[in-house]
Amino acid sequence: MIKFYHKLLIILTTITVVSFLILGFIVHNSIYTISVEHQKKELQKHAQQIISLHHNHNDRRIQSLAETYESN
Repeated sequence: MIKFYHKLLIILTTITVVSFLILGFIVHNSIYTISVEHQKKELQKHAQQIISLHHNHNDRRIQSLAETYESN
């Protein structure tokens, strides 16, 4: 038979482990969401830059940007 304080210790340990797992999930999800939003904004900024260069018929600059993105 398990004594009362052993049961209490098991319950508290379980609650602590589950709480840390939930906290880790929330932090991971928040970081992922923030990084995805940042990447979307960066890609839209680059796309707008390329579109404006295309409208200005600046093909040489577009080619140099493509080479830069390819090397990165």
